[in-house]
Amino acid sequence: MTTVLLPQFQTLYSSMGTEISLPLILLIKFIGAFPYGCVTFFVLGSGSYALYRVYWRKRPPLQQMNFWLNIPLIKNTIPLFNSYFFSVHLSNLLKGGLSVHDCLSLFERQKHYPFFQTEAAFIKEQLVGGIALEQIMADRKYYDSQLANVIAHGQSHGDLGKELGNHSQFILERLEQTVFKWLNIVQPVLFSLIGLLVLMMYLAIMLPMLKMMSTI
Repeated sequence: MTTVLLPQFQTLYSSMGTEISLPLILLIKFIGAFPYGCVTFFVLGSGSYALYRVYWRKRPPLQQMNFWLNIPLIKNTIPLFNSYFFSVHLSNLLKGGLSVHDCLSLFERQKHYPFFQTEAAFIKEQLVGGIALEQIMADRKYYDSQLANVIAHGQSHGDLGKELGNHSQFILERLEQTVFKWLNIVQPVLFSLIGLLVLMMYLAIMLPMLKMMSTI
């Protein structure tokens, strides 16, 4: 469009003395700025990633998590994800015959998720201090409010691993519903923008041609 089609239309209009239509002018400016927009987006993305590697990644895990919890669009989803991760992994470890203390020790030794590494150390410290696991989780804002109730129910029935496994499946369904909800919003918006762009291209090309045909 930028290098072939639109320049030919501009040349044709100039040779025939026809004024370029406003839709075509807008389309030319938009398409001409589009590559620069892509480059700008790439530079900003690269700069953000470099900033994350150099500065943000070195921040304490709890500070990073508190930052995400202050973002309006995802602050309600972050506790669900944390609860799902904690529930599904703790459930599998408990079903494998490990104790809660051993499970937390494994959480603490893993290096892939610094937040849960920090949380495991904190929870172990609280357990040693005599605080019940469900009370610890109820006081942590990083998890779903129902997680503490599930832990209490599982411990009272002597099957914490099964209860956490069922809870993780429930949270996964909630996360899927959230994703589908956002898709139902994003998809129509994207399709509308694409349709608007196609309509602008059609009008920018066809209206001047119809105008030239009417003058013949």
